[in-house]
Formats: sequence, C-alpha cells, structure tokens
Amino acid sequence: MLSNTKKKMDNLKTRNRNLTADFLKAVMIFCVLYGHSVSMINGLRDVTWQDSVVNVFVTTFEMPLFILISGYYLFFSLKKKPHFKVLCQRIVSIAIPLIIWEGIPAVYKFIIKPMGDGFSFINIIKVVYNLIFPELWFLACYLICCILVILVDWLISKISKRALAITAGALIYFGIIVGLHLINHSLNHVPYMFPFFLTGFVLSKYSLLKKSRMKKILWIFAILFVVLYPFYKPENSFYILGTYVAKENVFTLLPVFVHRFVLGLSGCSLFYLIANFFCEKQNNKIVLTIVKFGSKTMEMYILSMFVQKILQSIFRELISDVSVITNITAPLVFGPVFLIIMTAVCLLVNWLIEKIPVLHKLMFGR
Repeated sequence: MLSNTKKKMDNLKTRNRNLTADFLKAVMIFCVLYGHSVSMINGLRDVTWQDSVVNVFVTTFEMPLFILISGYYLFFSLKKKPHFKVLCQRIVSIAIPLIIWEGIPAVYKFIIKPMGDGFSFINIIKVVYNLIFPELWFLACYLICCILVILVDWLISKISKRALAITAGALIYFGIIVGLHLINHSLNHVPYMFPFFLTGFVLSKYSLLKKSRMKKILWIFAILFVVLYPFYKPENSFYILGTYVAKENVFTLLPVFVHRFVLGLSGCSLFYLIANFFCEKQNNKIVLTIVKFGSKTMEMYILSMFVQKILQSIFRELISDVSVITNITAPLVFGPVFLIIMTAVCLLVNWLIEKIPVLHKLMFGR
C-alpha cells in the first residue's frame, strides 16, 4: 500500500508537473523574499545589497532559475491549448495585475495628485513609462518573454519538416537575442533573462531532462559554477550593469555577458541537482510542504515588493541603534527573522484577498 505522501508525489508527476521544478519554484520565491528582506535591512543603514555576501551569491542564479522554470512550464500550456489562446491568457493574467499595482498608483501620483497644477503630457508619459518599466519588472519581463516564444513557436509549427523547423527556430531566436542587446534599452532585463526563459522552454519541449546524458551535462555545469563564481563581480550583475550597453560597447563587453550567462546557467544546474536529490525520495513530506508555496509565487512576489517598504518604515522606528546591523548580522541574523515576518504578512494578506475571488483575479490575474 502506497503512503499518502507517495501518492501525492505520484499525482504531481502524472499531471505533467516536474516535482523538482515545482520544488525549486517554491525555494526561489523564498530566495526572492530573503533578498527583499536583506535589502530592507540594508536600507535601514543606507547600504546596498552588494554589502551582503549571501545576497551577492543568490543573485547569480535566483531570477535566472525562476524565469527558466517559467519557460519550462509554458510548453505544457501550449501542448494543451492553441497558441493564440495561451497568448491571450498570458497577456490578460499579467497585464491586469500590472495595471492594478503599477498603473493605478502611477495615475494617482502623476495625474490626479498634481491636477491642481494643470494638465501635462509629461505626466501621462510618466504613467506609460511606469507600465512599460514597472517596479514589478519580473512580471513585465515574463510577459515579454512569453509573447516572443509563443509567436516564434507558432511560426515554426507551420513548418512541416522537423529539421527545417528546428533550424529556423534557432536562427530566429538567435536573432532575437542579438537584437535585444542592440536595441540599446533594458526592456525590463529581457535581453539577459530571455535566454534562460528560452532554455527552460526548450528543455521542456524536447524532453531533454529525461535524456540519459542530461544528468552528466548538469554535473559539468554544476562544477563550472564553482569554477566561475570566484570571478563574479556584483557590479556585473544585471541589477547594476543592466542588460544593455551602448551599441559600440556590445562586443567589448561580450565576455562579461557570456560569463554572466554561463554562471547563471551553471548555477541553475547546480541547484536543480540539489533539489532533485531531495525530490527523488518517495516519502518526503518536507518537499510536498514546500511545493505548496510554489503555487503562490506570483502573489508572494508582488506583495513582498510593497510589504517590504511598509516593514522598513516600521523597523526604522523600532531599531534605534543601527550599528547592531553589520555585514555579517544583516544576512545571517536579521535576514532570516525579517524573512519569517515578511512571509507571514504576505501569506496573511493573500489569504484575505483570496476570500474575495474577484479581487484576487484583479490583483493577481488568477
């Protein structure tokens, strides 16, 4: 007789879900919340995330792995539904939360609030800019990546010969990646994140993770991460360097882009192997508990961005002596404490919003 835990794990597998990917998705949202917690703490003493060794380490693989998993699951949606329907669903489910969380506050800040000063086209442009380059940059990035991949996949699906379709797809995607870097604009970090999203989609579409040789390839990349990490500089993070440079500097900084991408991809491989080790155990209740948080990643991500600011203002009043927060205590002591508080607050707020389905649909597109 199978245990209840094993039955639940088997059910996840039969629903075209990759248990390891679901587990990683949940772990990554905790990494994101942890990063926001440390950033909040560092904000109390007016230093940046670069002062945290732990945060610097996490940035090498955190968001790349998150977007890679997003690309991985996009294929399953396209497998069940037509391309146009999935495209419309993605646009609606992401655009609505962006309008609610970014558009409405921008309208109030740039149009309604300064209304007494007279009408200004500049303020309207600021509202549009907030929607195109929002603080919730990952959502906008995810949406752009989805649109690009869905359209290209639809296009190559019209080519009957498999070899020709793969070749055409490879050339088109290569052109998109090069083009994004030559646009000379960050586009919400899309030029850097798109290759990871595409990697996840390709892994899923061609079932590469099931190939016998894939585990050896993952181990090679995992070892590569250990080799490359000592050469990683926080100023080369996509948070700082951005994902674009002036056109004349693209080829000059090509080694930096390549190093940053390979480091991120190898970091994804390393932590996939670690997660897979835990997920392979048949009676792992801890894994199933963590996986549950994976279904709330969007809610947790959005809420943490705003809860962070509220908690920071509260703790600024409570912590009278910021000298107790150091480069060591910030990530190792205060970070975990603030993470627990932030997670609890986000879960509570989300639970309240879920009580009103319409509100939950508007705010999180679900």
